[in-house]
Amino acid sequence: ADRRVCVGEEFVVTDSSYTLDGFLTSWHWDFGLDSNPDTSNQQGPLTVQYETIGPKEIILAVTNDEGCVNYDTTLFLVKACCVLEAGVQVVPGCPDAPSATATVLVENAIAPLNIQWSNGQQGDSISIAVSGDYNVVVEDVNGCRDSLTFMVNTPLNVGVFFPQDTTVIIGQTIDLEVTGLPITNLSVSWYAENGDSLLGAMQSFMLEETSTYYLVANHSGCVFTDSLLIVFDNSFFETPNAFTPNGDGSNDNFGPILFGNTLIQMEVWARWGLKVFDSEVDGGTVWDGTINGSPAPSDVYVYRVRVRFSDGREELQTGDVSLLR
Repeated sequence: ADRRVCVGEEFVVTDSSYTLDGFLTSWHWDFGLDSNPDTSNQQGPLTVQYETIGPKEIILAVTNDEGCVNYDTTLFLVKACCVLEAGVQVVPGCPDAPSATATVLVENAIAPLNIQWSNGQQGDSISIAVSGDYNVVVEDVNGCRDSLTFMVNTPLNVGVFFPQDTTVIIGQTIDLEVTGLPITNLSVSWYAENGDSLLGAMQSFMLEETSTYYLVANHSGCVFTDSLLIVFDNSFFETPNAFTPNGDGSNDNFGPILFGNTLIQMEVWARWGLKVFDSEVDGGTVWDGTINGSPAPSDVYVYRVRVRFSDGREELQTGDVSLLR
């Protein structure tokens, strides 16, 4: 015999044929009695095992492009020895499904297999809800056995934090981020209602309409989902609390910041009740920090602003603003 193998042992056969004229076109393997597989028309390499002991013969027929066939034969002695090897793959659970999955991986065995888990479960794949040490014993039809102890730690200690619903005003860019704990092994997909999708934990948005995104985060194999509403507001209204009328071109005037709204009237008074600006009288929509053409002193001034929104509503806002020189 050319070599010896154990019953159930998986080994690889390789074709090393060549031709000096033309090229090889087909292969036919015959692995003989009680083999798995019994035949093959692939070139290989191929994995083969035998289910019974005794002498075995492998015959390979190779054909070239001219129709010439050449044969090669290899003899094997299959012995009653055991080389069964078992391993266990453990996939921990996730926070929403904490049970782990343990799957036995077996090589060099003849089915059917008898698999005994230390927690009493049956089958090649089981569910484990409690962390700890476990044992599995695998025996094949020929009585070859292997056992091993493995550890389960479940569920994974991971978490994902999604951004809250928010509002974006016209012309504003907003950055939103999905974060994970720990920060590694996190991938995030953002799906818009129109079918568009974005990939990445952080995204920047400058919208022209209210939009909903559906978020899918994969953290270390655990999947987390959420939805995010981004409200588009085209009627922004805000009044600053300070300005610096020093002529540098930056923040020189005081007035409401409006997007999509209309200023009806703005009035400004000095500390002792002197009105220093009235948009209906003086014209314009901002105060330049002067009183009768002269620079007003640094101080705190009181204002009253009346605004009409795009939907027709009106709002009256009062407050104070600091003039800084």
